[in-house]
Amino acid sequence: MNKKQVVSAVISMSLDGYIAGENVGADEPLGVGGLSLHEWMVDGSAETDKVFAESGASLDAVVCGRLTYDLSIPWWKENGPTGEARIPVIVISDEEPDNILPCAVYTFVKDEDAAFETAKKVAQGKDISVMGGAKTIQKFLNKNYIDEIQIQLIPIILGGGKRLFDNMNKQMKLKPFKTLSSENAIHLGFSVE
Repeated sequence: MNKKQVVSAVISMSLDGYIAGENVGADEPLGVGGLSLHEWMVDGSAETDKVFAESGASLDAVVCGRLTYDLSIPWWKENGPTGEARIPVIVISDEEPDNILPCAVYTFVKDEDAAFETAKKVAQGKDISVMGGAKTIQKFLNKNYIDEIQIQLIPIILGGGKRLFDNMNKQMKLKPFKTLSSENAIHLGFSVE
């Protein structure tokens, strides 16, 4: 039996609902205090290893918005967010940047519909991760493209910044399917009904 392709929104979020702190920019790519949202990724715990193993096992495409790309490219470089795995990244952008790295994993498309279709073709039945930013995840949720929401809930209150669910145009019923605690996060999984 073939496994159904799953499109997941995957993101770290503070307890007060922020995915980035205030004043996001080149000097502070995750805003003031936002870097703390990703400290869980390097805590070395067995729970964190499990989260990475589960999420990467059948992943074959990543989608992000242009701001996420622009702010992350200094770290991702040509390999993208998955490093040596080199999983293709579909970037939603009005235009391609002038400085695309040679042999990079990035494909640029105009909108969320094109990103969704391109990611499905690239993934060839395997899973797709929509990693942000907030606007990209909101657009995918509003179009009913998301099957699951996976949130790494970080025990911090940022007090301001970019919220994940500010621009939703409808209510959505979710069904919890995963709760896992690690040293620096609670990993939550919800199916979109």
